[in-house]
Amino acid sequence: MVIACFGEEIAPLFDSARCFRYWEIANGEAHRYRELANAEMGALSRIRLLRELQTHVLICNGIEQSGRELLEASGCQVINGVRGPVNEALCGFLDGQITAPYPKAMGTDKVQPHSADLVTWTVCLFKSLDWEVHRVLANNLYPIDLLAKRLCPICQKNVRAAVCCGAHAYQVEEEIRELNRVSASGYHARVYVHHAVSGVARTCRDFGVELLDPDDFSHEQAIRASSLPPLKGRIIGHDKLNEF
Repeated sequence: MVIACFGEEIAPLFDSARCFRYWEIANGEAHRYRELANAEMGALSRIRLLRELQTHVLICNGIEQSGRELLEASGCQVINGVRGPVNEALCGFLDGQITAPYPKAMGTDKVQPHSADLVTWTVCLFKSLDWEVHRVLANNLYPIDLLAKRLCPICQKNVRAAVCCGAHAYQVEEEIRELNRVSASGYHARVYVHHAVSGVARTCRDFGVELLDPDDFSHEQAIRASSLPPLKGRIIGHDKLNEF
């Protein structure tokens, strides 16, 4: 169990937490206390740290919906909207007085599909186009959600695509940059699934990542527009395929 802290109080915003306090909970008691400084971490780095800790419960205040969904997708129960001293929150949780759901912090809702819905849509899309798709659980591949593989219709060698379903993006540019970093080798295409809102298409172009917008997608048009749908961009290492 982790509490996002600012001094001896729960941080007023998840982004402003100076450290995470971590306990292992067994038989209704807290054990093996650790304190992890995170004041200099970016948003995605904080999420990654909590995922690497295999955090089952996070007590915090003012967390963005996108960050909460990222953690919930990894199996973490996020109890948002909690205020007051850290010790009181810990005791309240152990006594069963602090439980989910807490109300969302004001101003955190975004007009985007739930990340789980977008992952499901992407899996169904790729499979319908004859791709073999696997979900990614390894922390070292974050933020890749899916690995897709299909034989090239020209050379009959595998084409491997790393896919990030970015509706849960906390900071879009940071997430695209991280996708580019972790998929720098071993992949023939990198795909970012997200609405083409301001700046997303430009950032994807800057990092050589293909943008797939669910709102601007036609199954029939995708098949006509590419020899390896739904990909439309350059496939690394398959020059003849790119001549289509």
